[in-house]
Amino acid sequence: MTFSVQIKDPADKYLPGLSPGDLAMQEIDGLAATDAAYISAWSSRLGTGPGVGMEKPEPSLPWLASLQLDAVDVAKVTRSATTHLAFHPTSETLLLAAGDKEGNLSLWYCAEAAQALDRASSRGDAGSSEGEGGSSEAATSGTAESEAEFDGLVSLGYHRQYISGLRWAGGPGHGAGLFSASYDGSLRRFDPGAGAAILLTSSEDLGLSAMDITLDGRTAVLGTNRGDLLVVDCRAKGPGALSEDGHAKKINTVHFDPGDEHVFATSSTDTCVRVWDVRRLGPTPKPVAEGAHRSSCQAAHFAPDGSHRLVSTSFDNTVGVWERRGKKELACTLSIRHDNDTGRWVTPFRAVWSPSGDAILVGNMRRAVDIIDASTGQLSTQLRSEDMTAIPSRNLVHPSVELSNGIPDDRPAVKAKPRVETNRVLVTGGAGFVGSHLCDYLVARGDHVICVDNFFTGSKDNIAHLLDKPNFELLRHDVVERLLLEVDQIYHLACPASPVHYKYNPIKTLKTSFIGTLNMLGLAKRCRARFLITSTSEVYGDPLEHPQTEAYWGNVNPIGERSCYDEGKRAAETLTMDYHREHNLEVRIVRIFNTYGPRMALDDGRVVSNFVAQALKNEPLTLYGDGQQTRSFQYVEDLVRGMVTVMDNDEHKGPFNVGNPGEFTMVELAEMVKEVINPKAEIVFVENTADDPARRRPDISKITSLLGWSPKVPLREGLPRMVEDFKRIPRHVH
Repeated sequence: MTFSVQIKDPADKYLPGLSPGDLAMQEIDGLAATDAAYISAWSSRLGTGPGVGMEKPEPSLPWLASLQLDAVDVAKVTRSATTHLAFHPTSETLLLAAGDKEGNLSLWYCAEAAQALDRASSRGDAGSSEGEGGSSEAATSGTAESEAEFDGLVSLGYHRQYISGLRWAGGPGHGAGLFSASYDGSLRRFDPGAGAAILLTSSEDLGLSAMDITLDGRTAVLGTNRGDLLVVDCRAKGPGALSEDGHAKKINTVHFDPGDEHVFATSSTDTCVRVWDVRRLGPTPKPVAEGAHRSSCQAAHFAPDGSHRLVSTSFDNTVGVWERRGKKELACTLSIRHDNDTGRWVTPFRAVWSPSGDAILVGNMRRAVDIIDASTGQLSTQLRSEDMTAIPSRNLVHPSVELSNGIPDDRPAVKAKPRVETNRVLVTGGAGFVGSHLCDYLVARGDHVICVDNFFTGSKDNIAHLLDKPNFELLRHDVVERLLLEVDQIYHLACPASPVHYKYNPIKTLKTSFIGTLNMLGLAKRCRARFLITSTSEVYGDPLEHPQTEAYWGNVNPIGERSCYDEGKRAAETLTMDYHREHNLEVRIVRIFNTYGPRMALDDGRVVSNFVAQALKNEPLTLYGDGQQTRSFQYVEDLVRGMVTVMDNDEHKGPFNVGNPGEFTMVELAEMVKEVINPKAEIVFVENTADDPARRRPDISKITSLLGWSPKVPLREGLPRMVEDFKRIPRHVH
């Protein structure tokens, strides 16, 4: 794993022995050695005094001095999607730590905060030429430059997975620093004086989904994705004390009460907000108070003023303010209806307090941040920015300056995942028509590809040309049986897709769709791999909406001859989303429309292959019904490009329609096949089959607008390529 930074001044001024230029940081034992040297040289300026009351740091590298965040400008601070943020808690220090979904840790020195606020104020004064001049320069520095290069101090691979918690803490005698938790099961403390990370506890069996620590750095409470609580004494390395079943489902946040160091609150997907006393935890803990929303509770935070109030957010679109009453009751004193416009599948819905405790900041999809009066529940103001076009699901307020930074977690302009190393990619159904083309693409790109196929419908001939490639493996295996591999990405294509095959063996088709998908999702969960399921336009059935958008639920006959395929794919989509919701698994869904191209079997029963086979054999082209049914046809290379685009995007799960919106009647398709292959071929009409959809055409505006994908090969151009391949390989023509 490598990452390059540009040293802009002679490096020996700061780090003796290094020369100017690009410096590649190689990962060694989870922390890049050269990266550690940078952190040490820079963070030693923080001082090694007791607690977190460190001196204001002076950056040791010149480019750190230019890093700025303000109320208007947006700066990119993480390599991947931001998962957690933490300002250094002293009022005079503008030091931001950020963790991302790939386990990378970034440290940013946010210089010139006062000037940033002045610039923000001057932008509001339309009559001030001085303000306009100042803001233009700041915008260039704060946004365009930081987007062009990834600035900041970064530890690649600091954790192996998603960083779920960050907190500056510490006290005399037992170390001050930045504590971080991760889904990889580890809790670490970054020591600013030594420039190194200390592993405090680690358990691969526990996916740590939330963390908080007392300000003195003595006691950490960790929440897991199973709902358990783990208490760790940070003064000594050890596994910690596990309290099972703190919640019935994943714990989303843990937060200590600033007014009582023994009390903390948790929020959970099980809808509950619970308050605990760390001294009363045991193997089967009991909360000291609890309340509940009507849907998943995404966050619960104590007010910083010591009033013991809580603010919580939920997928029921409410922000709740709670107070302790009596020994067990947690009373909701204010329920604020907040149309967050994010939808439960897009981004976490979270709120935080202002430092004074009199306001609540809530992320919103249409706006940057809403600021709500905590006493009345009324909207006080809104933070807006033309630059901030993304969903700010992580909001942070500096402890002194009321400076709110909404860090985007869902960017409409999606960029491909940074390729910092070779991915190990599993392709199920990789010897099939589409799967083999996908393997071609991934192998050529440099990924290590593991092709799995049971050869029920796939053919070894489709991937024979890849067998001598060093980055390609072939494994004969049926996905209804479990598979043990270590992979980074899973493309799950395995399933009979042609009417001939799934009607011949409908039970096998259903088992492959359901059990096969279940097994592959289980593998993805164990490996923490990104998972893509290839669904189908058949989930729309005989659609009553035209063209079909991803929001359309479909019109499917659940007991028809085609139902084994249609309902199997619908169930596979359900499983995929349930694994995402319950286990926080990274998933992607594509719905594939009619596809054609080389390596398509002529006898697979799909309309393009039927017409081409009949034309090549000088047989009549058979049209079912009156031939006025419509379909849309995409070339296989366009499909592969679309699948990879969806997999590599870091923000959007889908589902995405992947198809060509060009619509043809079956008569028009038959005439085109005649023109391209055999002008003398006749056209005959026969009785239509059951449950044959009358019209089908994809609406691809979602994938086009969010990911920038669109098909490139029109049908009239793609058909000759397909026919040329069939004529070149005689086995296709019987």
